[in-house]
Amino acid sequence: AVRDPLRDRRLAEWCVGLPGEAYWHRGRKRRLIHELMRNRFPPEMLAGVSAVQAADRHMRFTGAMPRIREEMHEWRRDPEVAGRIDVDRLLRAIETWPARTPTAPNAHPDPGIVRWDLYRTLAVGRFIRWVHRGY
Repeated sequence: AVRDPLRDRRLAEWCVGLPGEAYWHRGRKRRLIHELMRNRFPPEMLAGVSAVQAADRHMRFTGAMPRIREEMHEWRRDPEVAGRIDVDRLLRAIETWPARTPTAPNAHPDPGIVRWDLYRTLAVGRFIRWVHRGY
C-alpha cells in the first residue's frame, strides 16, 4: 500500500488551521519548521537551505527516455498535441539528454527542458491526449 501523508484529511485540516505566522513571521520564512527542528538539526542546515522537489527526476527520466522518445513521435503525428507543444524542441533536447544530472545551468543546450519543462510538458501533452482522445 502506498502511503501519502498529503492525502490525510487530518493533516490537511491541521495545516490549513495554522496561523500565517507559523509560515512567515517578521520577515522570517519557514518559521514552523525552524522551531520544530531547532534542536534536531544543526543551525547551518536550517539557515537558508531549501529542498528540491523530485530531486531524482533526471535519473527517472533517463531510464524512461526510450519510451518518452516514442511518445514524442506519437505527439508529432497528433494535431491536437503538435499544434500546442513544440515537439521538435523536445525531441532535440531528448537527443542531447545528459547521462548524468546536470548541476550547472549551462550544462545542456536547453537547460529549461532538462530541469523542469520536459516534466511539465509530458503532463500537459498527456492531458491534451486524454481530453481529446481518451488516452
